[in-house]
Amino acid sequence: MAARLLFDENMSQRVAAHLGELGFPVIAVGLSDAPPIQSSDHTVVGWCAENDAVLVTLDQGRKDRAILAALASASAHVLFVWMGITPRMQAELVVRHVDKILRDAQRATATNRLYRRRLRKAWRFERA
Repeated sequence: MAARLLFDENMSQRVAAHLGELGFPVIAVGLSDAPPIQSSDHTVVGWCAENDAVLVTLDQGRKDRAILAALASASAHVLFVWMGITPRMQAELVVRHVDKILRDAQRATATNRLYRRRLRKAWRFERA
């Protein structure tokens, strides 16, 4: 079962820390027991697979070959969010959708699938 969200370092570490203090299941690269800042994509994705976390990262499309290669080599869940998402919107994402994201990731795990989604600006989830 996916137990929490891991904000990649291209997301707001501060938002993740504040939400974590409020009891939301979210941490960020560089905080607590998460991988350190400037970890390779393979390290971050591997950590997510080992720690039942859904990676939340900016969607750079097919241009970001490193994250796509890392995802191909590990069984990790991922949510891509649109470029330009503000810290306030990142907080809103967690507050409004964390239960759905974790529930859907849990369902994917139960059926031996991976949760791979893109979140569009209209708060619409699409398969990635």
